[in-house]
Formats: sequence, C-alpha cells, structure tokens
Amino acid sequence: MATYDSIRSDNQAELDSLSAKSSAGVYGCGYRYRKWFGVRRSTWFLLFYAVTYAAFLVAAGYAMACLEWENEQFLKAQIHELKSTFLSGHPSVNRTELEVLLEASITARDRGISILDKNRDEVNWSYGQSLLYTVTVVTTIGYGHIVPLTSHGKSFTIVFAILGIPFTLVFLTAVVQRLLEPTCQLLSCFFSCLGERWRPLWIRLIHLTFMSVFFICFFIMVPAVIFMKIEETWNYLDGIYFVFISLTTIGLGDYIPGDQEGQRFREVYKTFVAIYLLMGLVFMTLTATVFYDIPQLNLGTMLHQHKDIKLEEDTLEERPVLRSTNRDNSNSNSKVSPER
Repeated sequence: MATYDSIRSDNQAELDSLSAKSSAGVYGCGYRYRKWFGVRRSTWFLLFYAVTYAAFLVAAGYAMACLEWENEQFLKAQIHELKSTFLSGHPSVNRTELEVLLEASITARDRGISILDKNRDEVNWSYGQSLLYTVTVVTTIGYGHIVPLTSHGKSFTIVFAILGIPFTLVFLTAVVQRLLEPTCQLLSCFFSCLGERWRPLWIRLIHLTFMSVFFICFFIMVPAVIFMKIEETWNYLDGIYFVFISLTTIGLGDYIPGDQEGQRFREVYKTFVAIYLLMGLVFMTLTATVFYDIPQLNLGTMLHQHKDIKLEEDTLEERPVLRSTNRDNSNSNSKVSPER
C-alpha cells in the first residue's frame, strides 16, 4: 500500500516520541502538561475554535439572509400579482379551489411528479434515474429530486443505505490507496528535481498545487462546460455550482441534470452522471489526502491532547546516571564480598 514516506516520517517520529514520553511517564520519568491558567493548552485551543466556528456559522447565516431576502420578496410579489391577474381575468374561478389545486400541484412537484399534460409520459423511476438515485444515496449526496413514496421503497432505501454507505467508503478508500502510489512517485520526482534548492514544505506545497489544479480543471471546470452545453437553461456558473455542491456531498437538489423536457438519451446521460460523481469523489478524496498529509497544514493537530505533553529532559538525563551509579555500586559490592 502506497504511503507518503517523506511526509509521514515526521508524523511517525512524533508518534514514536510521544510513545516514549508516555512510557517514560509510566516508569517514573518526568513529563508534564502545558497549561495556561491551570487549564491544558489544547483545551483553550478547542474552546477558541468552538467559539470561532459558532461565530462563523452565525455570520454565514446572516449573510445568506441578507443576500436572498430581497429576491425572495420580489418573487413573492411577482407570483401573487400573477395569481391576482389570473383571478381577475377569470371571475368564475373560485379562489379557494385554485389554492387547493396549486397546493396539490406543488406537493406533486416536490415528489417528482408533474401535472402537465406534456410531461404525462415521463417516468421518474427509469433505470438511469434509479441508478442516479442509488449513487446519491450511498455517497450521501442525496439530491432529493425523487424519493420513494411506498413503504416498501422507504424500507429498501434504509437497508440499502446501511449496506451501501460502508461499501462505498471501502471502495473509495481502496481506490484512493491505489492512486496514492503514482501520486507518491510524482512527489518523489519533485523532491529529486527540487530537493537541493527548495525546502521540503515548499516542495509538498507545489505537489499539492499540482494535484489541486488537476482536480479543478478535469473534475470541476471541464464538467461544468459539458453540463452547460447539455442543459439548455444552465449557464457556466450553474454548472460550477452543481459540480461543487455534488462533489462536496452537499446535494441541495436545486439543479438536477437530465430533468429538462425532450432531452435525448436521458438514460445514458444520467448513467454517465452517476459514474462521474463516483470518480469525482475519488479524486476529491485523493486531493484532500494530499492536503492533510502535510503536517504544517493540518491545524486540527493543535487541538489534540498529546500536543500538551512536555517532557522534562533534565529528569531523563539524570536517570541513566543514577542507573550507572547503582550498577557500579553493585559491582563494587560483589567484588568486596569474597574478601570478607
């Protein structure tokens, strides 16, 4: 199994050092914890991180509310004006009955069913659509564009997810481990070419940049262009948005490929979308692995408790002297005892 030997060596050395420190503590060698005001340093870091994270979420929520509120009010006014115009032009239509019809239409649309006559022949649970649904379930993308309505379908989805999600994690892990081998070879080439002139950290950053550019070009930008060409109502930003939301497994479901009217080869199209999602998740995981294998970029290690351990070097330096002194005393006693 391929590993980042040049990167993991630092982590392994740190783990070995921590193991030695723990053993030293068990057998009486001195070590202590770094504390600020009587509290371990990692606890302060974790508390600061939690507060910052909460503030980040609150600020992001407020920003989204400010960005979308005006457009929401405009759409509400527009649809209410449209409904009022329709009722004014058709005085025989009962407002209550119209509300009931609209509510039923919205409910059906949320479940993937259109009440329009031109969409009557469309089937939600075709093979391509079903395959895309299963992929979004096991990858936890979960667009929500179609959902099971029957009890048997819901039960099957639960069982399928329980089995499929672990299988998918194993599959992604295995493929990423295989792809790490050529990735490590590329890193070795960078070290061979630049090792004498650049620091190891900068070489790893160059390697990470190369992997990131490769992923962005071939799994975000190029697919976005393809989706823009196939989906008539999508622009390039919509394609980027769909790809990003999908590969990060956010899966909002507001953009679904292959749901437009009259698209040719829809089954084949949705099948290729499902394959693309799996491949994209593999390479995104690979890029994330390269990122987190650089210790200087993995800030999460600052929150680990083992970072608080501080070895008292003076104690460790004195103990071998004590052992050698005791050993010399025992040897001298053994030499004196026969003379007695």
